[in-house]
This record gives sequence, C-alpha cells and structure tokens, in this order.
Amino acid sequence: MKILYVEDELTKNIPKLIRLFEKYLGKKRVKQLEELEYDESGYGANPQEVKKIVESCGIIDIEYTFSGGLAKIVESHQQYSIFIIDRNLSESAYERSEIMKIDSAYKETFYDKFSEREGDYFLELLITKKEDVINKFYFLTANPRDDLRNIDKLKDHLDFGRFKAGNIIDKSDNQEMDKLKRRIEKDEKLQILKNNLRYVNILKKINTQLSENFLDLISNKDATNQNSIRKDLTTIRNLLSDNILPEIAKQKNAPDYCWNLKNKDQIITRGVISWICEFDKETKENNYKFNSNSIIKTFLYAIKGIASDFGVHKNYIKEDKTQPTSDTVNALIFALKDIIVWFDSISG
Repeated sequence: MKILYVEDELTKNIPKLIRLFEKYLGKKRVKQLEELEYDESGYGANPQEVKKIVESCGIIDIEYTFSGGLAKIVESHQQYSIFIIDRNLSESAYERSEIMKIDSAYKETFYDKFSEREGDYFLELLITKKEDVINKFYFLTANPRDDLRNIDKLKDHLDFGRFKAGNIIDKSDNQEMDKLKRRIEKDEKLQILKNNLRYVNILKKINTQLSENFLDLISNKDATNQNSIRKDLTTIRNLLSDNILPEIAKQKNAPDYCWNLKNKDQIITRGVISWICEFDKETKENNYKFNSNSIIKTFLYAIKGIASDFGVHKNYIKEDKTQPTSDTVNALIFALKDIIVWFDSISG
C-alpha cells in the first residue's frame, strides 16, 4: 500500500514534499530535491524530475495533473493507503474529452462544477468506490476551511459522517501540516511496505499482484486462528510453487520431468526442487544449480511440505496432531524472503 500525492504546482511545493515525506525519502533523495529547489541554472525545477526522485523511493506515487491523478484513482485506487490531494488542480489545463477517456462517467456538467476544485471529484469518486475516505483521504488547500467553494456538498459528507473536517489541511498552517506528517509516518501499512520494499520490488518483476499478496501476508502473519494460518500458508505456497519456481523453470529451461505431462505450463514442484538441488546417488554429493545451497534446498522443501500439507490439504488439519501456529507462518516467511533474494540473484 502506497501514498498517492496529487499537486499541480509541484515545483513550488518541494519544501512541503520534503517535510511530509522525509522519513520515506531518505537523505539522498532529500538532497536531490533540495538541489532542484535551489537550482541556480535559471531554468527552474521540472515537475517530471521531482516526480522521478520521489517515486524512486517506491512508497509514494506523484501526479501533477488532474488527468494523471484521475487515472491512478480509476485504475488502482486499491493500492493506496493514503490519498493526499490538492483541491485545486487547474494549473495544468485539461479538456473534458481527455478526462472522458479515463472516466466515462465524467459528465459535461462536471467540467464547470468541479473547475478549480478538481480534487472534490476525486473525493466523490472514492466514496462511490467504497474507499474509507475518513481515514485515508486528505485535502490540501490554500483557503481557510470556512471559505471553501462547493462547501455545501462537502457539508453533506461531513454531516452524514462520510468525511471529516480534520481531513482538510490548510497548507499554510504548520500545526496541521505536522499533524498530517505524523499520520503518514505512523501508518502501519506504509511501514510494512518500507521494511519489505526489497522483496516487493523483486516480486513485481514476476507479477504486480504478487507484491500485494506478499504485503497482505506480512500484515496478517501474526494471526493465531487456524483459518488465518491456513490462508497464510496457502499464500506462501502459491508464491513459491505457482510463481517463483515456474519463473525459474522457464528462465533456466527446466527438463521435461519438471513439467506436468497433461499441462505443459504447470510445473511439478518437487521435480523442480530436486532438479535445482540435485543429489548424485553415485558420488553421494549435492550438485547444486544456480548458486543454490543447503539453505535454499532446506527452505524450498520446508515450504513445499508444510505449506502444502497445512495450507491446501484439509486432512492434515486435525486436533490430535501438532498444528501450525503463527510462529510456523513467520518461520516460512523468513525462508521465503531468502528464496526471493536468491531468485533475484539468478534471474535475468
């Protein structure tokens, strides 16, 4: 889960960017942004340069046009833990026809209704998509709260509990900006992403959805009920057997015995593992392939055995047998992380 930040005057707000996101940007990116801010070339900062620097941290997506922000919300609003939106996005001109290509529900009357208050349309759209805007959506405005255009519509949302006044942040109010900064820095999902960014970026190379599945797994790893544990083990198994190992088998041209005879696109998990970590019966030695070793071998077989038995096969879920716990899940997650890093080292 990431942050979506939409601000049409991006280059004028570099200090605010640094102030809000310093924790996730790191010293190197902060320095790069400061250099853009104090550029002495006379050309000034380019919004695309700002966007590139900030987005390289992997936690924040930036848009500086109404159309760009709208596309992110229409296509991938589920990926965001926090939305920080400037209410007025008219600095970058746009046409209704351009917006219609992104959102066909954008009516002709909306062009005037939301002119210079484009951020309000984002709020309306996210409410219709059942997003938790009370806890996730924040307006940035240069106007006092009691002088906001379209206040009647906002008042309806406030009165019916769909939104709250505390989410409307005056850019010039240091206390409010600090409050928003604290909200950003304490977000649990963002912290999980920050701590696991290395693995997320590797999994994205296979499939973007895998990174989301992995983050959900990390978020739920300490659950203690058996249904949650079984779900987590199934996720671990799927990440390995349905994604990582098939990708290795394709890239490294695995032999025929690694593939299902009835479905040539489906691997035989144990066959792939034994191929990677082959044991020579004659020499009684391991012939490890692709820089694998006893660590990778042990972890591959552990995930294959435990996650399959207790994540997929119901017959193993019996009260009279030792059952997996949240510690089991955590142990396999650590094993999976080592496998993900190893996978990345041999891919390409």
